[in-house]
Amino acid sequence: MDVEGAFDAILRNRLILQLRKQGWPDFLIRWLAMFLAHRLASVRFEDATAEALELLCGIPQGSPLSPILYLLATAALYMLPGATQRYGYADDTAMLFVGDTLGETTTQANAAIAAMEEWGRREGFAFDVKKTEALRWLGIWFDARLNFTVHITKWAQNAKSIIYHLRSMSNTIRGISAAAARKAVLAVVMPTLFYGVDVWYPGSERVLKGNLGIIQKTLTAACRMILPSWKTTPKTTLWKEAGIPPAEVLLEQLAMRNANRWARLDVNHPLVHRIMQQEHEIQHATHPDEATTRRTAIKSIRLFRNATLAPAVERPRLIPKRFSSAIWTEDKERRPTKERQAKRIRKWSKTQVGLVVYSDGSKTEQDKAGFGYAVYRQQQLIAQGCGQIGKGEVFDAEINGAVEGLRAALTHQRPTEGITVCIDNTSVIDCIGTTAPPSSQMAFRQFQKTGDAHPGMIRVRWCPGHTGIEGNELADQLAKEGAKMPAGDSLPTVSYCKRHMRNLLPTAF
Repeated sequence: MDVEGAFDAILRNRLILQLRKQGWPDFLIRWLAMFLAHRLASVRFEDATAEALELLCGIPQGSPLSPILYLLATAALYMLPGATQRYGYADDTAMLFVGDTLGETTTQANAAIAAMEEWGRREGFAFDVKKTEALRWLGIWFDARLNFTVHITKWAQNAKSIIYHLRSMSNTIRGISAAAARKAVLAVVMPTLFYGVDVWYPGSERVLKGNLGIIQKTLTAACRMILPSWKTTPKTTLWKEAGIPPAEVLLEQLAMRNANRWARLDVNHPLVHRIMQQEHEIQHATHPDEATTRRTAIKSIRLFRNATLAPAVERPRLIPKRFSSAIWTEDKERRPTKERQAKRIRKWSKTQVGLVVYSDGSKTEQDKAGFGYAVYRQQQLIAQGCGQIGKGEVFDAEINGAVEGLRAALTHQRPTEGITVCIDNTSVIDCIGTTAPPSSQMAFRQFQKTGDAHPGMIRVRWCPGHTGIEGNELADQLAKEGAKMPAGDSLPTVSYCKRHMRNLLPTAF
């Protein structure tokens, strides 16, 4: 609630009465009464100055004492019953209501607002109801209908201001290039326009056409800023040439991105609890028919509707940062070239006395990933194997192959015999030496736990692929065979879902 006039609405005699009720000393009240009495004001326009008139209300603007007097005058406002808690900043007042249902909190809010208005009429204050129609919290504007039209309009205006600023920097003859302008749109305009989209976007089947139109107008203005085009240029041509998809496609992609992000949250995250609770209610309130479940999900909360856009994945855990040197890995800052490293590995493998595990990953045209591994001792093959991980990336197959190869090597390990795992994927090597990534987190943690159980006994080296190294070539062949094996019931990995989501945008556009 916003107080109209604020400082100008303070009545001198009412303020003095409030101060007496609050128990302030008489000498201070008399001094303040003299401070607020016989105040004059005049209007000046250029060289002409109007006659000074006495002000009958208000407190001095700019005086360091005025904010304190205003707070004292409105102190009784925060003592009114009805709200769980009240907050105030300058002339703005916020209230917190807690209840079991939306209807209960709405009833409490209406009663509290009525009490505030009654207090205002009694004390000579008025509230600006128009400013109460929308509430801003962390940049999100909540309106009375919760359709977020106010939020979309305000952030679209901010995005247009950026577009007009960029437009002033170039024209059809000179200025920034179209490629640079498009980068600016993607880096600045888009995040501004779609701020809080995970809160307000209700899904493609429930989004308001008016809100969609506001966003599309802003995107069209961005396309015209990028390209020197005629006003009559068809919008589809603008979208294609500027590389900016229409609003429907962008919103759906952002919703899928958020859904994938929610799918990667820890199981104890509050959002995951809400999603799982809603899913439980739908499963127990409807028939197991898929179409019926989908219709029920459409009527559910925004969070659950958008969360269903992403498939179920191997949900990673929130784990602490890893600071351990039990597994030796090569320093990525001093990593040599591919040719030089391949020469080193060939020379090193001829003199290596411990166990050496070569692992690799592969994918088929059917988008299935598999792994293979080969275990050597003094250049003699002693174990090999392969397998399939289902919907995953080569990155995921590589770490699964390393885990299985390490497990096989441990069964053949002699006392005090070291094990070196050779991997041709540097990203996997870097992740082994640090905190496990979200994708295939369980496999990474299993590898790290094995290394922690055998400190100093396991080393990881980079073995460049397709360089004629016998063990790596065998592991690559086994990985291709593993990718062709029958798929199991494993869930898709995080990296697989992220790539699948990125590929949907060009397809839809």
